[in-house]
Amino acid sequence: MDRFLTVHRGIATALDTVQIPHCDYADDIALTSNTAESLQLQLNKFYDYTRFKGLKLNTDKTKIMVFFSKDTSAIPTFTYDGTPLELVAHFKCHEITLTRDGSMLTAAEKMADNFRSAIAKVYRISDSKGFKHRKHAMLWLFQVFALTAGLYGCQIWAITFLTYDTSKITPTNVLHLGFLRRRLGAKKGTDTRCVLRQTGPMPIFFYWFRCIIRFWNTLLSSNNPLLEKVVLADFLIASSSDTWTFQVLHALLHDSPASQQFLDAIQS
Repeated sequence: MDRFLTVHRGIATALDTVQIPHCDYADDIALTSNTAESLQLQLNKFYDYTRFKGLKLNTDKTKIMVFFSKDTSAIPTFTYDGTPLELVAHFKCHEITLTRDGSMLTAAEKMADNFRSAIAKVYRISDSKGFKHRKHAMLWLFQVFALTAGLYGCQIWAITFLTYDTSKITPTNVLHLGFLRRRLGAKKGTDTRCVLRQTGPMPIFFYWFRCIIRFWNTLLSSNNPLLEKVVLADFLIASSSDTWTFQVLHALLHDSPASQQFLDAIQS
C-alpha cells in the first residue's frame, strides 16, 4: 500500500522527516493529511490501490472529517472515483467517537453508555442466578463484566481524566460510584472515599491510569521504527498542554497519588 500512498503527502509530525499518510487497523483505514489537496491526492492513490488489488470501497461508510475546522463552508468536496464523500462533525471509529474539535468529552460520554449497559448485564446475571443481594458476588461480577467496558479505549479518551478531581465529573465515575453505593445501601451523598473503602475497588481513574501506563510502556518498548519516531515526535511537543504525552507526564509528575499502595497497584 505504501507504494501507492505517498508518505510526503501524509500528516506532519514534529519531526520534519516523518509524515503519516495512513493509519490501519484490521480492515479499516484512515487517510491523513494536512491539506485538502494532499488528501484528495491520497484518495485518488487509494482508488488506484483498491483497483490494483481487486477491492471495492463502500463510499457510504467512508467519511471526511477536518479536525479543528470552524468555517466548514471553506472545506472543498472530496471525492472517491468521482463519488462525493460526506463531511461529518463526528465519527465513530472502533467504538470511540471522534469529533472535529479534537475533544474527548463526547467519546467519554459515549463510552459511559457502554458502561451503563454492562452494569445492567451484571444485574441481569445476578437476577438469573439468584444472588442479587450478595454484595461480594455482585462486586466480583462488576469487576469481570462491567469494569472492562468502562476501560475500553481509555488510552485515548480518558487521557484528560487521570486525577481524582478531573475524573469526578465523568459519567463513568458517576455510574461506578452509583453501583457501589447501591450495593452498600448508602445514600447518594455518602463520601466517595468511604464507599471505596467499604467495597474494596480503586477509584475509576486508577484503572484508566494503569491502562495508559501499560500502553505507554508498550510504546517505549516497541521495535517498530515508524512508531518509535511517532513517539519521539510527540515528546518534542510535550510542552503543549493539548498533546497526549503532556497529559501523561503531567499526571505522573504532579497529580498521581503518592501513597505506596497506589504505586504498588499501578505496577501490578
